[in-house]
Amino acid sequence: MNIVICSMVVFIGFSLPLIIQDLKSYSITPIFIYCGFFLLSLIKFFFLKENVLNAFYGALFELSLYVLIWVVSKKKLGVGDIKYSAFCGLFIGDFWAIILANLFTSFLGISVYIFLVIFRKKREKIKIPFVPFMFLGSLVVSFFSYFKV
Repeated sequence: MNIVICSMVVFIGFSLPLIIQDLKSYSITPIFIYCGFFLLSLIKFFFLKENVLNAFYGALFELSLYVLIWVVSKKKLGVGDIKYSAFCGLFIGDFWAIILANLFTSFLGISVYIFLVIFRKKREKIKIPFVPFMFLGSLVVSFFSYFKV
């Protein structure tokens, strides 16, 4: 099996329980993130030696970006989302792909928010689970960058 496909399987396998949990309770259990990060790190270290530093720089960059968002938004982003961002950054690895994934993630999240504001009858505070959008953004960008579409 191709290592990139193997990385995708690990990313998807550890992300799906987090997505379900985030959709149900607006919180995630970090053990899935830690285990997925560790396994993905091993795969990248042993099989993609030339790109392992890029992957860790990607994780650090994405983590820093989400910490900045967390601070600027006055802690409205969940800490689980910040931890999951490092996992996404490790998975994507490339700086420009991370930027593109975050743009796509933001577009998806803003689109759903606008939809909820327009069509929701109650005017209560709107909470949106962000892990599903981060997952989709990371997966779509990595898929397109892998297949050079």
